[in-house]
Amino acid sequence: MNHLAHLLVARRTGTSPAGALLADAMRHINADAYPAAFLRGVKLHHAVDDFTDAHPAVARSRARLGDGARHYRGVLVDVYYDHCLACSWAKHTDEPLRTFADATYRALSVELAQPAAPAAPWVRRMIDADWLIHFRRPEGTSEALRRMTGRLRRPRLLDGAREKLAAEHDGLQADFDAFFPELLAHVDAVAAATDGPAPGPVTPPTSRTVLVADRTDSAPTMEPAE
Repeated sequence: MNHLAHLLVARRTGTSPAGALLADAMRHINADAYPAAFLRGVKLHHAVDDFTDAHPAVARSRARLGDGARHYRGVLVDVYYDHCLACSWAKHTDEPLRTFADATYRALSVELAQPAAPAAPWVRRMIDADWLIHFRRPEGTSEALRRMTGRLRRPRLLDGAREKLAAEHDGLQADFDAFFPELLAHVDAVAAATDGPAPGPVTPPTSRTVLVADRTDSAPTMEPAE
């Protein structure tokens, strides 16, 4: 899942929006360096990714994109699912997307201003450019793909991705509509069973393509986690 979906899950479960947003940008986190609330958000992010990767509807979406961008089909689906979520927002929450986005931007600004918070200059750019609202428009997906292409080691692998996603919109939306309510039920069950994932060593799954960055890197690269 991508930014909008992870942030909605964080809001729904009362977990850290910064942890939900930055989990893929931080590998092999030193658990002693960050607040427990942030680490719970990171761990829930990875739990969401595990559920997503195992879901048959997500597998169908990846298959729809063919072999042209096979190394990045997963991240393309993640990005496009934010557009699908924005298009069907009212099905999943009573809070208007505008209200949600503004509240999330405020929460991120407060959390990332804390002394122990990780540096994340790109989050300020996300807030200033209002990315969460832009996912409603097809152009918002195109903008996200342009940002992603600039960080890829082999950007030509994404040639034609925008056109392919647009051509497969109906099928991708149907896959998302089948998948997302089950994801929300899953995170609700996790939240009901515990007060959130316990802090501890945090290492992202090894099968996903993730953003790799450190505390000072404002332009992370996209690569498979090792």
